[in-house]
Amino acid sequence: MDRAGGVRVATKIAGNVFDLPSSRPDDADIIRISRADMAKSRQRIRTAAGSDVGIILGRGTILRHGDVLQGDGLDRPIIVEQVPETVAQLRFENPDGKTLIIAGHIIGNRHRPVSVKEDGGALTFPIQDKTELETFERLFAEMAGDVKISADEEIFIPHKGADVQGHE
Repeated sequence: MDRAGGVRVATKIAGNVFDLPSSRPDDADIIRISRADMAKSRQRIRTAAGSDVGIILGRGTILRHGDVLQGDGLDRPIIVEQVPETVAQLRFENPDGKTLIIAGHIIGNRHRPVSVKEDGGALTFPIQDKTELETFERLFAEMAGDVKISADEEIFIPHKGADVQGHE
């Protein structure tokens, strides 16, 4: 299907610009989308250029930041840009095993996906807004000397093995 009620439709992911940066199409349009909406395999969205586009992908397909969408009805490829979200960032000062286990338990008990910073010195996870940071400061108060917590806005990409979707 290339059109749904006059709306152009993206039906496949042709690649990702971060996997092969030279594959970034020069003529591409852009959609900016939240991490939550990236898990929807069917949706309608407006591109940066103002076009209405339907996305119809296989069930269970999850978009990733940098994906290039194509479809028979599209006049040009569309690049997916994930929008930044509020995250809590934990920095560990000389952590021992106990500190790391308790931190993992606190975050996991709230079913939050996590991401480990490339330098390995910080762990991030999404929060609703900066006011929720107070809750986590209270939960980590016992470890105040070992853990520094702050909030930031960033494109959150969960660690592949730690993207929590619920109990199985």
